[in-house]
Amino acid sequence: MPKFLVPRNTGTHRVAAIALYRALLTSCGTVPIAAEERQPLRNVVRNKFRRNKLVHSSRLLTLAFNSGYDTLDLFDRATEGDLSSTQNISELLSQTPPHLKRPPPRPRLPKKIEGRPFSECPPPEQQLLETRPYVTIPGERKVPKLRVNNGIPFLMYSKPQPLSLGRILRWKNDKTQKRMDWTQAVEHEMLPEAQQEDDWDDMLEAVFGIGDSDNPDAHDAEIEGEDVDANRWTSEANALRHSMSIEHIQQKTNRTRTARLMQGIIDREEVLAQKEKAERKSFKTMNRQLKAKRFGKLIEDDQF
Repeated sequence: MPKFLVPRNTGTHRVAAIALYRALLTSCGTVPIAAEERQPLRNVVRNKFRRNKLVHSSRLLTLAFNSGYDTLDLFDRATEGDLSSTQNISELLSQTPPHLKRPPPRPRLPKKIEGRPFSECPPPEQQLLETRPYVTIPGERKVPKLRVNNGIPFLMYSKPQPLSLGRILRWKNDKTQKRMDWTQAVEHEMLPEAQQEDDWDDMLEAVFGIGDSDNPDAHDAEIEGEDVDANRWTSEANALRHSMSIEHIQQKTNRTRTARLMQGIIDREEVLAQKEKAERKSFKTMNRQLKAKRFGKLIEDDQF
């Protein structure tokens, strides 16, 4: 195996190690020893493999594999009825440290982050555009920056980007992409097929006299003064395309309005940041003057 490859990340090493591990655990159940000694024997195998899990030295891996194969041969001889091998296993197990006979610790599961579920949104009066900027904050105020992701405006307060913000941006991008796919499907698939259906209906009406006159819905629409073309195939596709166009225009309008609100938040944040900066500066100046007065008073007291 090349030296630049980590053994635990290569398929050949993993297959050999897992096969040896499973063979040893299977043989532990067939060794003719006392029933109360079988589980400690399995725990020894599991702890040994867990200890050597991150070993990448070729010398240590060779020793570990040779030891594992020798142990497997010892188990096989004991299973076949060799009394000396069985006695050797019992003696080695009695000399094993107690911590190796205990079950290995279970892996720690990642802590569950308790938070608000995705479906639950804050009320309108607690949303970002309504609550920012805060009048007072602990520490120094940071002015946010207006960023745009595929036409979606958002405020960047700090890095790294919050997970919730990334989730919302992905959801909005997916929604926009689905609408674009639908628009393409309507223009390049539904409309041509609908036009062909209308041409076929016109051909049937011209040749065989079968047309809208035989359609009761079209006859009722003509009596009521409605548009007869509304019953044609292309009318449905055009209506769908028109609704998507209106939705796209509304989305652009909402994004423009949101961007203006965010820019207003940035402007107010800048004003508050400048005000707080001036207050901190005046406070520091006042402290320096007080310290200078105290220091001057101490010098005058020393002179007198």
